[in-house]
Amino acid sequence: MNQAQTIDEVALNEKNRVKIVIGVMFGVMLAGLDATVVGTAMPTIISVLGGMALYTWVFSAYMLTTAISMPLWGKLSDVYGKKTLFQIAVLFFLIGSILSGASQNMVQLIIFRGVQGIGAGGLAAVSYALIGTIFPPEKRGRGAGALSATWGISSLLGPLTGSFIVTHFDWQWVFFINIPVGILSIMIVQINLKEIPQTKRERIDYAGAAIFIAAVFSLLMAFLLFGKGSAFLSFDVTGLIIVSVILIFAFIINEGKFGDPIIRIDYYRDRAFGVGNLLAFLAGFAMYGIISFVPLFVQSIQGGSPLTAGLAIMPMALAWSAASFSSGRLIQKYGEKLFIRLGLVLMAIGFLAATFVHYDSPMYFVILFVSLIGAGMGFNTPAILVTVQNSMNKNVIGVATSSQMLARTLGGTMGVSIMGTTLARSMLNEFSELSITGKLHSLPEVVQNNLGEPHELLSSHLRGLMQQQDLVTVLSVFTNSLQNVFFVALIIVILGFIVSWFLPKSKG
Repeated sequence: MNQAQTIDEVALNEKNRVKIVIGVMFGVMLAGLDATVVGTAMPTIISVLGGMALYTWVFSAYMLTTAISMPLWGKLSDVYGKKTLFQIAVLFFLIGSILSGASQNMVQLIIFRGVQGIGAGGLAAVSYALIGTIFPPEKRGRGAGALSATWGISSLLGPLTGSFIVTHFDWQWVFFINIPVGILSIMIVQINLKEIPQTKRERIDYAGAAIFIAAVFSLLMAFLLFGKGSAFLSFDVTGLIIVSVILIFAFIINEGKFGDPIIRIDYYRDRAFGVGNLLAFLAGFAMYGIISFVPLFVQSIQGGSPLTAGLAIMPMALAWSAASFSSGRLIQKYGEKLFIRLGLVLMAIGFLAATFVHYDSPMYFVILFVSLIGAGMGFNTPAILVTVQNSMNKNVIGVATSSQMLARTLGGTMGVSIMGTTLARSMLNEFSELSITGKLHSLPEVVQNNLGEPHELLSSHLRGLMQQQDLVTVLSVFTNSLQNVFFVALIIVILGFIVSWFLPKSKG
């Protein structure tokens, strides 16, 4: 075993494990809160800093740097130790938070959110790897379930926290609130986790890492541009995809020559590792269908407030957390595959119900399908993680974990882009048909100019310009298009269920 990150298991009793898990949970809480708290505060931030045209890049920069940094964090944690890299990741996140809070304009905020995203990449990859290291394989589900539940609870608290902060304090505290949480996380892990000092330095494939980062960056940029309306066969989108494919081939060639690469291509020949990562990708793809579009439905279609829109996904977070806690403890007894498939079935039922949502659907119906999807994610997230971790030796668990987190992030990024494009284009197609039949002639010109902009179309200002009959028509088009989005997610989940049957029997 690589001595660089070996945990002193003699000193690691059950009491220590609990304390370490709590310390890591505080670290995961940082990234979980940030996933939703910033979105709630952004309208206030925009009113102060300006730069509305750059709005989406506050999120895109964070997502990009999170995704592309994960594999390097995972490899470095295998070489230099999970404890050290976890603490560095927290520090990166805190530095990014402080700089984001000190931003004087949107460009600075975007850059510093990128720094924060680098730290988030480390928290995502190293936190789960660290937990996987301190528990034996048969008990890893407990730790994974606790971290997954923490993520769900943090996401739940995000909208409430963001609304409270911007109402009673300056917007900067959306970022500064991370400081005490991060310091507490570092201290708890520092006190309770002991690692044997490494005895051998290993070479790090920094050239391979740079090629991989460029390849993933190009691919994510292509899908972000596609999601923002660029045609798939346009020069920018197609060009970036071609560049990404070329770089991926270069990366594969480089990894084959390097003795201890960032990502071992041969790992994917292991069926549990390869199928597990594919399942993580598909689950991430579908998951963002709820996180991104249910708040849009509640706020734009049903006319709710930003806080109400954030609270609409609260049942999902609660169900996710409860399912994660319970499945994490039961995986050892019943096996990972049962919970992966159970989770996918619940998600499929939830998305199927979502395809019947209407603009005047009662809130309890929304609560029903988001709860089913949340419970499904709670059951399969720890199970998929444990499947991937258990497929690899303990000394490369950081690489194994980061690959799973990267797959989920890539799936989410592509899911948001593709489903967002599905929504916008479905709306435009249906509006075009209505326009041909003359059913939109009474709409004011300013409304007709925003038919392809979901966020603007049903703003309070434009709503007030429409007659009741026209408003109902617009709401129906919007809802029909959203049903298409949920149908895409349903197909992805069904595909995931089929893929799950390719998982091998559990080892041992």
